[in-house]
Amino acid sequence: MLDSAKLWKRGVPAVAVAFDTFLVAAKDQAKAMAMPDIPIVVIPHLKAGETPEDFRRRAEEAFAEITAHLRLGRPALQAVAGR
Repeated sequence: MLDSAKLWKRGVPAVAVAFDTFLVAAKDQAKAMAMPDIPIVVIPHLKAGETPEDFRRRAEEAFAEITAHLRLGRPALQAVAGR
């Protein structure tokens, strides 16, 4: 989260990635950094018995969501970043 916020403040679009078990903490940290709207891609935490294919599918889904956020941009965040 910290790295994503620092990048946005420098004018570089970024996306934070967090396991679902840490989503509340990630949102709290974003608020504390005065960037409550920073995009966060949530990944379900790994579970016992998952296969490498399960992990690959999850990574591909996250990648698609990350690239979508970066393509769309966030005007409100760009304003915060001083753009």
